Amino acid sequence: MEQGSSKYVTGGPVDIPEDLNEREIAIKEWAEGNKHLEEALKKCIEHGLQTRASCAGHPGLGSDPYLGIDITDETRKTIYSILNNLFENRKCINSIDIFNDIDKLGEPRSHVAIHAKYKKRNELFDLITNGAQNEIELDKCHPIIQKMIEIEQRAKQLRLPFNALAYQNLGPAKAIVLINETLRSNRNIYNSAGIRHFINPCLTDKQMLKKLSSLCKVMGERLNKTKISKEKNSWELTKTSQNSQIINESKEKKEDFEQDR
Repeated sequence: MEQGSSKYVTGGPVDIPEDLNEREIAIKEWAEGNKHLEEALKKCIEHGLQTRASCAGHPGLGSDPYLGIDITDETRKTIYSILNNLFENRKCINSIDIFNDIDKLGEPRSHVAIHAKYKKRNELFDLITNGAQNEIELDKCHPIIQKMIEIEQRAKQLRLPFNALAYQNLGPAKAIVLINETLRSNRNIYNSAGIRHFINPCLTDKQMLKKLSSLCKVMGERLNKTKISKEKNSWELTKTSQNSQIINESKEKKEDFEQDR
């Protein structure tokens, strides 16, 4: 459906309507006539998931079928269920991308974008529907899903947002270099920094796990350096405060002594 051609397809963020009749209209518009995507959207919303964007697929326009969902602390176990469900049935997947960025209030956030092969789009949307109705712990997920989530959480701790245009064709190895350059230069995080990590169905599980593990390692090292730096600064501030207190106490004692004389 063309952006801006309806009430709920605007090309920008739209709140999910509270009114159930309006919500049904919105979901139908977002599903673009695809009943499988419509059901996936319904189940996601029913189970508290915030959908970000969707497309039924337009092969003539080069637009893949996809569904984007926000990752929050409240919905993580449901997201894990969806991701694990998809990964165990990955033949219908083009890619699974987890993005990290910074919201308008300056807080880190993340979301997942799930892209389907066009001929397998209905199968993928059905897998999302099934996954949205369950919850699982992260340690029950496939090791690659666990590693992707570990990267997502480390990116949030490092406050790394994403630049989709810059990162959409980069694998984790090149992303590592750009992440380090960004962290070293302290450039504007809203425009310059980023990470996009993905499940690539063309790679074997062993190759994917190796790439994701290398990226995760670099981020872990950066987190450790950040932690040590913060602890050092905290110690120096405490020491400075203690020294100031000692100096003030000495001044007060001196003044008291002079007054007694």
